[in-house]
Amino acid sequence: MRSVNGGSSWSNRTPPLSTPLNASGVAVNPANPDQVMATFSGDFSGGAVWVSTDGGGQWTNRSAGLPANPMFAVVHDGSRFLVGGGRQFASQIAGLYASTNLGAQWTPLHNGSWSQLTVSAIALDPANPSVILVATTGSGVHRSVDGGQSWQTGIGGTGTLAARSLRFIPGSSTRILLAADSIGVLRSENAGSQFAISSTGINELSVSAIAANPLNPAELAIAYSGENEGGVYTSTDGGAHWTPAAVPPTRYEAIAFAADGTLYAASNGPSSIAPEGLYRRNGNGSWTGLGPDQGPLFETQVLAIAFDPDDPQVILIGGGDTGTAQGNEATIWRSANAGANWSKRYDA
Repeated sequence: MRSVNGGSSWSNRTPPLSTPLNASGVAVNPANPDQVMATFSGDFSGGAVWVSTDGGGQWTNRSAGLPANPMFAVVHDGSRFLVGGGRQFASQIAGLYASTNLGAQWTPLHNGSWSQLTVSAIALDPANPSVILVATTGSGVHRSVDGGQSWQTGIGGTGTLAARSLRFIPGSSTRILLAADSIGVLRSENAGSQFAISSTGINELSVSAIAANPLNPAELAIAYSGENEGGVYTSTDGGAHWTPAAVPPTRYEAIAFAADGTLYAASNGPSSIAPEGLYRRNGNGSWTGLGPDQGPLFETQVLAIAFDPDDPQVILIGGGDTGTAQGNEATIWRSANAGANWSKRYDA
């Protein structure tokens, strides 16, 4: 939509899309406001990039040369348009691309150092457009100081975050705000070298499960799950303060303490980030994946965890098996040795 009176009224300037898509980003050339680029994404797949040279009156599809996947971000750095996209679902990868000729040709700016080609936002240093920050979903914030020729990935401790929005504070090259799924807002005062949570009062989680340690009721744990990410938080003071656990950044639907105080959490993937299944917290705070691993054709979505009250080594998990040939089926697994081996006890 376009307004020429500060938003009092609007006119539709949507390109002639062949199928309905979500408008996800708009950028204008600051030296020529008639040059506009818009990015689009599908709900589950597909995406496009369109360009206008008359302020949105007529549009040209400039998707050729880009992955046909969701595109979420676009900026203009004074000499070129940059677009980015990709989603952590069904390998809908995209990455970051640049064009100096209104999208007639595209050059990839991402490289092999990127573990996830899923760009959700792009920010440019207001004093130096060669400094590019990119928010990715699943691998945090990446930074380039040479216009995208080389990259530092997961800067400032953000490597596991599903980063969604990223902005330099106006007039500053060092102060940055970052929005991340399930975390809220983070802030950097040193150009991204360190980020600290800055979302007191606005943080919110989609909590899927909670558990208390039977040996210490003040020790709590929660599991949470977002679109394609999630995690575990723990508290040792009855919930007054919470600390994120070092689990893979996937969806967690179940969490439980065994009778001996060992903490377990169940991940539902996405398996493109880390294997689904049961995870166990170790004494040093690290986590070990326990499976059950059914190979590349199956995923085990664990929704419940139970323990033998007389033997903490005996674990039961229940949920569903998802397979390329079998579809979805209810399942229960049992381990008699704390997850080292599993046997299927029920299969619908």
